[in-house]
Amino acid sequence: MAKVYRVTMFVSDANGDMQDAENLKEQLEQVADRLDVFFDHIEVEESEEFEWDDDLKINKTNATVEDFEEYFEEED
Repeated sequence: MAKVYRVTMFVSDANGDMQDAENLKEQLEQVADRLDVFFDHIEVEESEEFEWDDDLKINKTNATVEDFEEYFEEED
């Protein structure tokens, strides 16, 4: 039987290998092809660039959604 899954995830590009959001979408589509699934309506938001540091909260295995969301909050 068929199913649909909704997946929400954060992708950290610590080394800056992704050119932009469109490049990430292309990479995800290649993964989908290998898994024989379809990824539809992929929406990608980009944070502002920042200096990566190993001590960042998002570099820890116990990072929370809130830790990642901080990179998308608008500054006043």
